Amino acid sequence: MFSLLASMIKRLITAISTPFRMLIVRVQRMLNINVISAKLIQPLTKNVKKLMSLRPSEKSDYIKVGRFLVFKQLLALIILAACAGVFIYFQMFASQIETAPVSLTGIKTDITFRYDDIEIKNFTGIANIRSFDGGIVYTGEIVGGVCKGNGLLYARDGGIVYEGGFDNNRYNGYGVKYGAEGKVEYEGEFADNLYHGIGKLYNAKGTLLYSGGFAAGLHDGGGRIYDENGGLVYEGMFAAGESHGTGTQYYPGGALYYRGEFFEGAFQGIGELYDKSGRLLYTGAMHGGKINYQALVGATLADVEAAFSEPPGIYYQEDGNSCFFYEKAGVVVTTDCRVKVHEWEREKENPSDGYYYMPEESVPGWDSSDLNEGVTEYEQIPEPDGVIPVLSRYAGLSVVPMNWVAIDPYNPDSSSESSSESSSSSSSSSSSSSSPSISSDTTGSSSEAAAGAVSGSESKTDNGNGMPDFIEKTKQLYFEIDKDVWQPEQELDKTKVLVKRVTVIDSMPPPETGMTPIEDNGPPVVEDCVAIDRIRRQAPTAFADVMYEIDKQNKLFQRVWSINYADRIIRRAFIADDVTWRFCYQPDNSEIPAYYSIEAQ
Repeated sequence: MFSLLASMIKRLITAISTPFRMLIVRVQRMLNINVISAKLIQPLTKNVKKLMSLRPSEKSDYIKVGRFLVFKQLLALIILAACAGVFIYFQMFASQIETAPVSLTGIKTDITFRYDDIEIKNFTGIANIRSFDGGIVYTGEIVGGVCKGNGLLYARDGGIVYEGGFDNNRYNGYGVKYGAEGKVEYEGEFADNLYHGIGKLYNAKGTLLYSGGFAAGLHDGGGRIYDENGGLVYEGMFAAGESHGTGTQYYPGGALYYRGEFFEGAFQGIGELYDKSGRLLYTGAMHGGKINYQALVGATLADVEAAFSEPPGIYYQEDGNSCFFYEKAGVVVTTDCRVKVHEWEREKENPSDGYYYMPEESVPGWDSSDLNEGVTEYEQIPEPDGVIPVLSRYAGLSVVPMNWVAIDPYNPDSSSESSSESSSSSSSSSSSSSSPSISSDTTGSSSEAAAGAVSGSESKTDNGNGMPDFIEKTKQLYFEIDKDVWQPEQELDKTKVLVKRVTVIDSMPPPETGMTPIEDNGPPVVEDCVAIDRIRRQAPTAFADVMYEIDKQNKLFQRVWSINYADRIIRRAFIADDVTWRFCYQPDNSEIPAYYSIEAQ
């Protein structure tokens, strides 16, 4: 009986409520955001398509502007594009107006509580809180007896310490923290009294030091660091207060210093290193804030040249090792190739060697233009002793002997043989880089006469190679990439040339902690000479007991020779991770290495 009655009541309620539920459904459909959007977008889409079609069909599609008829849809499209352009500019390119908290210094209230007043626990609203000595230390919003909302915190002397958001008596939300003299120390977001979120740090003078993200009081996320003068020092990612991730560091003055990966405040990973003028020096692996020199050991010469942007100076020992000096980076890379040098004279226009021809000043009215004017007769040049006769098509030329000497650099004593011939030649003989096949004999063939000392009153300027400036010498380096397999420098397969040692001059070495010491009393080698030569440019007396010679006439490559193998360099050698480290010291400074080298075992 009761179940039947309940069923009848239920059906009655359903019958009465059904129309209302249908009405509610209809209202919900009408107010549904998707339905509303579809109804609005459909005609808008139709109008936009019509606008984009730009196809006038009748006169009413135009509007008269002065003497011109302008298509309405085109005009509307231009206005729409201009508005979109302004919006995009301000959203993406224009500097954003920085938000700042509304100043609360004008808050006034007559309600005041002492800091230990029990009644404050039941208060909600704006009130003052006094300290034990009677001074107001807080003015702002209070909820249930605690500072929550916006408020001002004062020091005992009345200066503002903080203004901004509070929660549970702590700085939370956006606020400004002030220093001892009332200048802004930090402005931005807080969480439980710590910098957290986006904010800016300032020094006591009000200069911006950092802007960007914070987490638990430390730099975190993207940000920028500035120096005391406001110059940008670093921009990029941070973690736990240190540069970490990708970023860019600058020299004082703003020039780009490094761009790439950072790890716990140091350059580490892949990056680009620049000199102070902004020129790229190196692209590659970094470690501990500097170039990962250890990664260069065992690499190919092709890899090294791809990493360093500057062209290297090439130093070699005849039939010995070669090294490539990247001077701006302060790195000497020693390869495992033997090197030889081939030298020859370029072809001369005049087949006569040992003499050159000058216009006779005694010829009246002679002019250089005469060389190009209708001279058809060949004139027999007087034949000097020991020289093949040469015909000249130019009248008025005389044979002048050359007053120079070519010295064999591999036989320095050869300079004494020619000292009586010419005083001007002796000054260049000690550093000449001529081929050892050149002879100073003046009585041989024409080619020998070209290199010989010929007496005479005329002289010609020396070009720094022991040769007159009109004699061009060609030198070619050959590298032994395999046993008895030699390749010239231009055709060198640099992927087959391996780096066996890296010498570093301008960078501090790693600590010796964890390294196993070993004995090392070896004599100087070619990379030692290159490093010492660089150091001597700043300190000429450095390594005074180390003797060697470097031929510096050729700017492309230079020969290191006469190394005194009896000399010794003070070294401390260690082994760590199958790598030999050699720290080299000057005799009067055994604490700081002058340079160091890394070599795989």
